Amino acid sequence: NALSGLEADIAMKGSVNLVRRDLNMEAVVAPEISATVGVAAAFAVNPIVGAAVFAASKVLGPLWSKVSILRYHISGPLDDPQINEVLRQPRKEKA
Repeated sequence: NALSGLEADIAMKGSVNLVRRDLNMEAVVAPEISATVGVAAAFAVNPIVGAAVFAASKVLGPLWSKVSILRYHISGPLDDPQINEVLRQPRKEKA
């Protein structure tokens, strides 16, 4: 089965400590207005990013066309990270 989510550009920076199994990262999401796309490749490359893309698409679907940038702080254990929204910048209407 393929998973699908809303298309977005995602940039993440920070650290993942595999010994302690925790992370401390910042994520910036720039939603695209276009239709949904598969995120199975994101899961194959990085399951954490794939899960974040899929979850974001389900939670943010209704807001997707109204937001230009979202910023999150992601921290805590790998199996139960805390995701906190830091910034939501509205999309500017074209004149």
